[in-house]
Amino acid sequence: YDSRDNLLNAHQGWYLEFTHGFYGKVLGGTQEFQLTRVDLRHYLRPFRNRTDVLAFQFITHFTYDLALLNELAALGSEEIMRGYYEGRYLDRKMIAAQVEYRTNLVGRLSSVIFLGGGDVAHQVSDFQLKNMRGSVGFGLRFLLDKREDLNIRADWGFGNRTNNYYLNIGEAF
Repeated sequence: YDSRDNLLNAHQGWYLEFTHGFYGKVLGGTQEFQLTRVDLRHYLRPFRNRTDVLAFQFITHFTYDLALLNELAALGSEEIMRGYYEGRYLDRKMIAAQVEYRTNLVGRLSSVIFLGGGDVAHQVSDFQLKNMRGSVGFGLRFLLDKREDLNIRADWGFGNRTNNYYLNIGEAF
């Protein structure tokens, strides 16, 4: 489901993606496993007369049975849990959420602050609130294409005893 007003830089609307995959030898694979992923996002404008955006994302990634290494749930990347390098934490299950506040500074230049939390575990029952990892950061945006509302972004994220910076085209989510 996708009701976002812009796919590249949403200002309002909802996005929901649900994926469940079956992988098996009968289909030509080398392993038999399943994968379930949910990605839920919501975008809103908190103030009437401004272009600020408040964006939320909740994401899960669950694998079952003998999933390949590159199909396991990875916590950390330029999209979710910025501050941790991609795959810093890897296991069968992942739950994460983030919130981002985007505001225009001047002309084509805008800024963002973000906060995230999440963890990976072997089983769903292994998730504990006290073990959740956090990330926080900020970034700058430059509007490359007004018609498409496409930004180039520079983010600096901080995690537990780690930090990373990112330079990308388009928003993190």
